[in-house]
Amino acid sequence: LRFIVNTGTGLGGIIVEVIKDRALLIPPIGREEARRAIDSTKGSKLLYGFRGKPEGDIEALIEVILKVGEIAADLAGRIDTLDINPLLILPKGKGVIAVDALVSIKRNS
Repeated sequence: LRFIVNTGTGLGGIIVEVIKDRALLIPPIGREEARRAIDSTKGSKLLYGFRGKPEGDIEALIEVILKVGEIAADLAGRIDTLDINPLLILPKGKGVIAVDALVSIKRNS
C-alpha cells in the first residue's frame, strides 16, 4: 500500500484547486525530493521573496513535508486523509503555522 502525500502551494483557498498547482510525493520522502517538489510549482516563486516580500521559511516547509510523509507511511493502513490547510509559511527563520488540520480514520482498521 502506498500513501500519496499531496502537497500544494499557491495563493490559497480554492485558487490552488482551480489552477492545479501541486506536487505529489510518495513516502519515503527525502529532503532534496521535497525541495524539488516545492520548486516545481508555480506558487514557489512566492516563497523566494517575490516583489519585495520576504523569503518564506522553506526549510520549515520541508520539515513539515518530511514529517507528514513519515506519519503517512506509519499510518497508511489506518488513515484515509491527513490534510493541513492552510499551512501559513512565515518569513525565513520564523517557521510555519498549521491553521487547520483534518485526519480521517479508515473504518474497520
